[in-house]
Amino acid sequence: MKDQSLLLVAQRAYHLAQRAMPAFRSKFSKKTFTQPQLLAALILKLYLRHSYREAEAWWVATDTIRGILQLRLAPDHSTLCWFFHHKVSDRLVARLLALSLPPYDPRHNRRRVVAVDSTGFEAGHCSRYYRWRTGRRRQRGWPKWILAVWVRRQLICAQRAHAGPCGDFDELPPIALAAKQALPFGRLLGDAGFDSERNHRFCREVLGIQSIIAPFARKGCPPRTPWRRRLARRFPRRVYGRRWLVETVISVVKRKFGDTLTARTESRQYRQLLLLGVVYNVHRRTFVAVLIQTQFPLRISTGLLDLGNRTRVDPYKRTLP
Repeated sequence: MKDQSLLLVAQRAYHLAQRAMPAFRSKFSKKTFTQPQLLAALILKLYLRHSYREAEAWWVATDTIRGILQLRLAPDHSTLCWFFHHKVSDRLVARLLALSLPPYDPRHNRRRVVAVDSTGFEAGHCSRYYRWRTGRRRQRGWPKWILAVWVRRQLICAQRAHAGPCGDFDELPPIALAAKQALPFGRLLGDAGFDSERNHRFCREVLGIQSIIAPFARKGCPPRTPWRRRLARRFPRRVYGRRWLVETVISVVKRKFGDTLTARTESRQYRQLLLLGVVYNVHRRTFVAVLIQTQFPLRISTGLLDLGNRTRVDPYKRTLP
């Protein structure tokens, strides 16, 4: 990305926070900072992988981004920490995630594809190498992140976080329902961890979508239930091949924003994990916007490029890192 991409991320995060929260919670507030300013500062803190004290020093040194967020003073680490603990809720993060999705065409609801997957994050501050050298055992549990990704644009449309490890069978109904409410789609892709007859019935009979889940079966024992047996006989490998894009999203999140959570308590770790999904969507949309302006410096309208000969180029058609 270009050098000015950080300014675009800050601007997009501030506009997103302004749409999600009012300026002040009460008329008796100190009026030193607004709620959208502190929320955008938290998003940038996670984006840059800073601690609270590093974020405070960074805000003191950056005048340009303080101007974008209209900050007269740099927020200190205690203010950001208090705002995250008391003001950032699961409902607010869900609203931020919904607002971070771009407008979509309702005529393409049946052709839209969503893929689901889950992964785990580290809950400690020490590295794996340090634990290996000191002879420490691995942690018994870890925060588990379940996400649903809009395959075509590689954006997170629904997410959940709770304690792991645990199976993925029971994760599909709530994440599929949340994704359906946020983004109407017609096909759901999942690996063998989500395979069960109950999940197929929920997707096809309750949500009215086509579930394409890799059947989990032992050798010499094919699936016996109706939907799983039908899918095993004629498995659409070409459509299912797009499921790996959800693995790409997980890899980008862990590579760019880290795979370790810095919060101390479990509830705050889950909240920080959900906020990472919002940070990724802001990063993804900014990355695509910068890429379009760099490769196609032409007139851009509604996310589509007009090349003068009535040809429209879709930037999301290519797989981007």
